[in-house]
Amino acid sequence: MSETSTSDILLFVNSSEADYKVINRFLLDASTPDAGPGADYTWHVALQRNPTFFADEPETTQPGSDGLDGIDFDNPWAGASISEIEAFAFQAQICVRSGLILILDDKGVEDEIVIVAERAVVYEDGEGTVEERQRVLDEFKKVRVPRLDVVNVAMNLWVANMGFEEFTTSFSEGTFRGGWYEYRAESMSRETKRAEKRREREPLFKQLQEQGLV
Repeated sequence: MSETSTSDILLFVNSSEADYKVINRFLLDASTPDAGPGADYTWHVALQRNPTFFADEPETTQPGSDGLDGIDFDNPWAGASISEIEAFAFQAQICVRSGLILILDDKGVEDEIVIVAERAVVYEDGEGTVEERQRVLDEFKKVRVPRLDVVNVAMNLWVANMGFEEFTTSFSEGTFRGGWYEYRAESMSRETKRAEKRREREPLFKQLQEQGLV
């Protein structure tokens, strides 16, 4: 079975409301000025349902002329369920290293949020190293994150600066296995930072708007 490139974090868009302009706006909001093409935590939009496609590294998708321009744009994931996307990710061995995928659904388009899904890992009791006791599950932990926060969340998960449980609370008590979690309550300072991020992106947003890309 083919593996994806270790630098891939794939964005699956299953919203039927998301055209190329909506996706480009997401890419703009979810980007960071320091993350150009090739950065470990930049995004790729999944535009294939063929798992063998991911044997080759897709081009990094950025907003603007290198993003989605609407020409022959066809999203094969529109209308797919979250469980279908998860099953495909396991089949194609996506997120082998990072354990991460992103999902933009109808709720995400409406509320300007995105699903961050991380593959669940448990550690068995007994002797052996941490790696030897680690067991990766065919389950995802999922949380809805404001899209202006997603680059920080995904980046910190990617480089293991923080664990999933450090920015979420479980809907049910217990271990952090697969299922839905809740993004932790945010402070006013976080809201202020979001406003700053929007101001930083405003010049590029206006440029993309003039080009008909958002």
